[in-house]
Amino acid sequence: PAEIKVCVFIRECSSLFDIEECILFAELNKIRLNRAKKADKDAARKTQSPPPNTGMPPFGMDGPPPDFFMTDDERAGLPPIESVEQPAQLTSEILQEREIVRILINYGDYLATWEGDGDIPVAGLLLGNISDIEFKDKAAAYILNVYREAAEKYEIPDTKQFYSNSDPAIADLAINCVASKYSLSENWNDDKRKIYVTQEYEHLKQLVVTAIYRIKKRKIEAEMHHIREEMKHEQDVANLEVLIFKYQKLKEAERLLGGFLGNTIVK
Repeated sequence: PAEIKVCVFIRECSSLFDIEECILFAELNKIRLNRAKKADKDAARKTQSPPPNTGMPPFGMDGPPPDFFMTDDERAGLPPIESVEQPAQLTSEILQEREIVRILINYGDYLATWEGDGDIPVAGLLLGNISDIEFKDKAAAYILNVYREAAEKYEIPDTKQFYSNSDPAIADLAINCVASKYSLSENWNDDKRKIYVTQEYEHLKQLVVTAIYRIKKRKIEAEMHHIREEMKHEQDVANLEVLIFKYQKLKEAERLLGGFLGNTIVK
Protein backbone atom coordinates (compact mmCIF):
# COMPACT_ATOMS: atom_id res chain seq x y z
CA PRO A 1 0.00 0.00 0.00
CA ALA A 2 1.09 3.59 -0.67
CA GLU A 3 0.98 4.57 3.00
CA ILE A 4 3.45 1.81 3.94
CA LYS A 5 5.86 3.14 1.32
CA VAL A 6 5.43 6.65 2.72
CA CYS A 7 6.20 5.41 6.24
CA VAL A 8 9.37 3.66 5.06
CA PHE A 9 10.45 6.76 3.15
CA ILE A 10 9.80 9.03 6.15
CA ARG A 11 11.75 6.69 8.43
CA GLU A 12 14.73 6.72 6.07
CA CYS A 13 14.62 10.54 5.79
CA SER A 14 14.41 10.83 9.57
CA SER A 15 17.53 8.70 9.95
CA LEU A 16 19.38 10.48 7.15
CA PHE A 17 18.68 14.07 8.24
CA ASP A 18 18.32 13.43 12.00
CA ILE A 19 14.83 14.90 12.10
CA GLU A 20 11.96 13.48 14.15
CA GLU A 21 9.45 11.51 12.10
CA CYS A 22 6.50 13.51 13.47
CA ILE A 23 8.00 16.72 12.04
CA LEU A 24 8.46 15.12 8.62
CA PHE A 25 4.90 13.79 8.65
CA ALA A 26 3.62 17.28 9.54
CA GLU A 27 5.53 18.80 6.62
CA LEU A 28 4.27 16.08 4.30
CA ASN A 29 0.68 16.80 5.31
CA LYS A 30 1.24 20.52 4.63
CA ILE A 31 2.49 19.72 1.13
CA ARG A 32 -0.49 17.46 0.48
CA LEU A 33 -2.89 20.15 1.74
CA ASN A 34 -1.30 22.86 -0.43
CA ARG A 35 -1.50 20.61 -3.48
CA ALA A 36 -5.17 19.91 -2.82
CA LYS A 37 -5.91 23.64 -2.42
CA LYS A 38 -4.04 24.46 -5.63
CA ALA A 39 -5.96 21.76 -7.51
CA ASP A 40 -9.27 23.17 -6.22
CA LYS A 41 -8.30 26.71 -7.28
CA ASP A 42 -7.28 25.53 -10.74
CA ALA A 43 -10.53 23.64 -11.13
CA ALA A 44 -12.57 26.66 -9.99
CA ARG A 45 -10.71 28.94 -12.41
CA LYS A 46 -11.39 26.63 -15.34
CA THR A 47 -15.09 26.37 -14.53
CA GLN A 48 -15.46 30.16 -14.33
CA SER A 49 -13.98 30.72 -17.80
CA PRO A 50 -14.46 27.59 -19.89
CA PRO A 51 -12.81 27.51 -23.31
CA PRO A 52 -15.24 28.42 -26.15
CA ASN A 53 -17.00 25.77 -28.25
CA THR A 54 -15.65 22.85 -26.26
CA GLY A 55 -19.07 21.39 -25.70
CA MET A 56 -17.98 20.25 -22.22
CA PRO A 57 -20.26 20.99 -19.27
CA PRO A 58 -18.83 23.09 -16.42
CA PHE A 59 -17.59 21.35 -13.29
CA GLY A 60 -20.34 20.56 -10.86
CA MET A 61 -22.93 19.59 -13.46
CA ASP A 62 -22.39 16.41 -15.46
CA GLY A 63 -18.74 15.44 -14.94
CA PRO A 64 -15.66 15.50 -12.71
CA PRO A 65 -13.24 18.47 -12.57
CA PRO A 66 -10.93 18.77 -15.59
CA ASP A 67 -7.86 17.56 -13.67
CA PHE A 68 -9.63 14.67 -11.95
CA PHE A 69 -7.64 11.99 -13.80
CA MET A 70 -4.32 13.88 -13.80
CA THR A 71 -1.33 13.10 -11.61
CA ASP A 72 0.31 15.74 -9.40
CA ASP A 73 3.19 16.01 -11.88
CA GLU A 74 0.78 16.54 -14.79
CA ARG A 75 -1.04 19.26 -12.84
CA ALA A 76 2.31 20.99 -12.24
CA GLY A 77 3.15 20.75 -15.94
CA LEU A 78 6.00 18.27 -15.44
CA PRO A 79 6.79 15.73 -18.19
CA PRO A 80 5.73 12.14 -17.42
CA ILE A 81 8.38 9.83 -15.98
CA GLU A 82 9.30 6.92 -18.20
CA SER A 83 9.16 3.95 -15.89
CA VAL A 84 10.82 0.59 -16.17
CA GLU A 85 8.39 -1.78 -17.83
CA GLN A 86 6.82 -4.08 -15.26
CA PRO A 87 6.69 -7.80 -16.10
CA ALA A 88 3.31 -9.17 -17.09
CA GLN A 89 3.46 -11.79 -14.34
CA LEU A 90 5.81 -12.72 -11.53
CA THR A 91 7.46 -15.93 -12.68
CA SER A 92 9.69 -18.06 -10.44
CA GLU A 93 12.65 -16.66 -12.38
CA ILE A 94 11.74 -13.05 -11.56
CA LEU A 95 11.04 -13.94 -7.92
CA GLN A 96 14.53 -15.48 -7.64
CA GLU A 97 16.08 -12.33 -9.10
CA ARG A 98 14.17 -10.13 -6.68
CA GLU A 99 15.24 -12.33 -3.78
CA ILE A 100 18.88 -11.65 -4.72
CA VAL A 101 18.11 -7.91 -4.74
CA ARG A 102 16.36 -8.19 -1.36
CA ILE A 103 19.43 -9.83 0.18
CA LEU A 104 21.73 -7.19 -1.33
CA ILE A 105 19.64 -4.30 0.00
CA ASN A 106 19.08 -5.73 3.48
CA TYR A 107 22.34 -7.58 4.14
CA GLY A 108 24.83 -6.44 1.48
CA ASP A 109 27.03 -4.72 4.07
CA TYR A 110 26.95 -7.65 6.53
CA LEU A 111 30.09 -9.77 6.76
CA ALA A 112 29.98 -13.35 5.45
CA THR A 113 31.59 -14.72 8.62
CA TRP A 114 31.43 -18.29 7.34
CA GLU A 115 33.57 -17.53 4.28
CA GLY A 116 37.38 -17.47 4.53
CA ASP A 117 38.58 -15.04 7.20
CA GLY A 118 35.08 -13.64 7.58
CA ASP A 119 36.00 -10.21 6.22
CA ILE A 120 34.09 -10.44 2.92
CA PRO A 121 30.77 -8.55 2.76
CA VAL A 122 27.70 -10.48 1.69
CA ALA A 123 27.36 -8.26 -1.39
CA GLY A 124 30.85 -9.19 -2.60
CA LEU A 125 30.29 -12.90 -2.00
CA LEU A 126 26.90 -12.88 -3.71
CA LEU A 127 28.01 -10.86 -6.73
CA GLY A 128 31.12 -12.99 -7.19
CA ASN A 129 29.01 -16.14 -7.42
CA ILE A 130 26.49 -14.79 -9.93
CA SER A 131 28.85 -12.79 -12.16
CA ASP A 132 27.81 -14.88 -15.19
CA ILE A 133 24.08 -14.31 -14.69
CA GLU A 134 22.02 -11.48 -16.17
CA PHE A 135 18.61 -10.56 -14.78
CA LYS A 136 15.51 -10.32 -16.97
CA ASP A 137 13.46 -8.25 -14.53
CA LYS A 138 14.45 -4.69 -15.48
CA ALA A 139 14.04 -3.13 -12.04
CA ALA A 140 16.05 -5.92 -10.39
CA ALA A 141 18.67 -5.72 -13.16
CA TYR A 142 19.11 -1.99 -12.57
CA ILE A 143 19.76 -2.46 -8.84
CA LEU A 144 22.07 -5.42 -9.51
CA ASN A 145 24.14 -3.37 -11.97
CA VAL A 146 24.48 -0.53 -9.44
CA TYR A 147 25.90 -3.05 -6.95
CA ARG A 148 28.23 -4.48 -9.59
CA GLU A 149 29.58 -1.06 -10.51
CA ALA A 150 30.12 -0.25 -6.83
CA ALA A 151 31.85 -3.61 -6.26
CA GLU A 152 34.42 -2.73 -8.92
CA LYS A 153 35.43 0.18 -6.65
CA TYR A 154 35.31 -2.05 -3.55
CA GLU A 155 32.26 -0.12 -2.35
CA ILE A 156 28.69 -0.93 -1.33
CA PRO A 157 26.03 1.48 -2.66
CA ASP A 158 23.84 3.50 -0.33
CA THR A 159 20.42 1.87 -0.50
CA LYS A 160 18.64 5.18 0.05
CA GLN A 161 19.23 6.06 -3.60
CA PHE A 162 16.89 3.24 -4.64
CA TYR A 163 13.98 4.34 -2.40
CA SER A 164 13.90 7.79 -4.01
CA ASN A 165 14.64 6.67 -7.57
CA SER A 166 12.68 8.60 -10.20
CA ASP A 167 11.46 5.33 -11.69
CA PRO A 168 8.48 4.05 -9.67
CA ALA A 169 9.21 0.40 -10.49
CA ILE A 170 12.73 0.62 -9.03
CA ALA A 171 11.59 2.59 -5.97
CA ASP A 172 8.69 0.19 -5.33
CA LEU A 173 10.94 -2.86 -5.57
CA ALA A 174 13.49 -1.37 -3.18
CA ILE A 175 10.84 -0.32 -0.66
CA ASN A 176 9.13 -3.71 -0.83
CA CYS A 177 12.49 -5.34 -0.12
CA VAL A 178 12.80 -3.56 3.24
CA ALA A 179 9.13 -3.41 4.23
CA SER A 180 8.33 -6.41 6.41
CA LYS A 181 4.99 -8.04 5.63
CA TYR A 182 4.64 -9.35 9.18
CA SER A 183 5.35 -7.97 12.63
CA LEU A 184 5.80 -9.94 15.84
CA SER A 185 3.48 -9.06 18.69
CA GLU A 186 5.21 -7.27 21.57
CA ASN A 187 3.51 -9.72 23.93
CA TRP A 188 5.29 -12.68 22.33
CA ASN A 189 8.54 -12.12 24.22
CA ASP A 190 7.15 -10.56 27.39
CA ASP A 191 8.10 -11.47 30.97
CA LYS A 192 5.47 -14.21 31.05
CA ARG A 193 6.18 -16.08 27.82
CA LYS A 194 9.90 -15.46 27.24
CA ILE A 195 9.71 -17.03 23.78
CA TYR A 196 12.67 -16.02 21.63
CA VAL A 197 12.10 -15.91 17.88
CA THR A 198 15.20 -16.00 15.70
CA GLN A 199 15.74 -13.24 13.16
CA GLU A 200 16.53 -13.76 9.48
CA TYR A 201 20.06 -12.35 9.76
CA GLU A 202 20.91 -15.14 12.23
CA HIS A 203 20.54 -17.62 9.35
CA LEU A 204 22.38 -15.49 6.82
CA LYS A 205 24.63 -18.27 5.52
CA GLN A 206 21.67 -20.50 4.63
CA LEU A 207 19.82 -17.55 3.09
CA VAL A 208 22.73 -16.48 0.86
CA VAL A 209 23.90 -19.95 -0.15
CA THR A 210 20.35 -21.08 -0.99
CA ALA A 211 19.76 -17.99 -3.15
CA ILE A 212 23.02 -18.63 -5.04
CA TYR A 213 22.27 -22.33 -5.60
CA ARG A 214 18.72 -21.65 -6.79
CA ILE A 215 19.68 -19.04 -9.36
CA LYS A 216 22.61 -21.16 -10.60
CA LYS A 217 20.31 -24.15 -10.93
CA ARG A 218 17.94 -22.02 -12.99
CA LYS A 219 20.80 -21.01 -15.30
CA ILE A 220 21.84 -24.66 -15.73
CA GLU A 221 18.27 -25.68 -16.54
CA ALA A 222 18.10 -22.95 -19.20
CA GLU A 223 21.36 -24.18 -20.76
CA MET A 224 20.08 -27.77 -20.75
CA HIS A 225 16.92 -26.67 -22.51
CA HIS A 226 19.01 -24.87 -25.13
CA ILE A 227 21.14 -27.98 -25.74
CA ARG A 228 18.05 -30.19 -26.07
CA GLU A 229 16.75 -27.87 -28.78
CA GLU A 230 20.12 -28.00 -30.57
CA MET A 231 20.16 -31.79 -30.43
CA LYS A 232 16.80 -31.94 -32.21
CA HIS A 233 18.27 -30.31 -35.31
CA GLU A 234 21.91 -31.44 -35.23
CA GLN A 235 22.76 -33.83 -38.08
CA ASP A 236 26.51 -34.21 -37.57
CA VAL A 237 27.35 -37.20 -35.33
CA ALA A 238 30.52 -35.62 -33.91
CA ASN A 239 28.70 -32.41 -32.96
CA LEU A 240 25.89 -34.45 -31.47
CA GLU A 241 28.37 -36.30 -29.23
CA VAL A 242 29.76 -32.97 -28.00
CA LEU A 243 26.26 -31.77 -27.17
CA ILE A 244 25.47 -35.00 -25.34
CA PHE A 245 28.69 -34.67 -23.30
CA LYS A 246 27.83 -31.08 -22.34
CA TYR A 247 24.30 -32.11 -21.44
CA GLN A 248 25.54 -34.91 -19.16
CA LYS A 249 27.91 -32.53 -17.34
CA LEU A 250 25.11 -30.03 -16.82
CA LYS A 251 22.85 -32.83 -15.64
CA GLU A 252 25.40 -33.81 -13.00
CA ALA A 253 25.63 -30.21 -11.82
CA GLU A 254 21.84 -29.98 -11.71
CA ARG A 255 21.64 -33.13 -9.56
CA LEU A 256 24.32 -31.79 -7.24
CA LEU A 257 22.55 -28.47 -6.73
CA GLY A 258 19.22 -30.26 -6.39
CA GLY A 259 20.75 -32.35 -3.61
CA PHE A 260 21.92 -29.24 -1.77
CA LEU A 261 18.49 -27.66 -2.15
CA GLY A 262 16.60 -30.84 -1.27
CA ASN A 263 14.94 -31.03 -4.69
CA THR A 264 14.02 -34.23 -6.50
CA ILE A 265 15.14 -34.20 -10.13
CA VAL A 266 12.80 -36.23 -12.31
CA LYS A 267 13.79 -35.08 -15.84
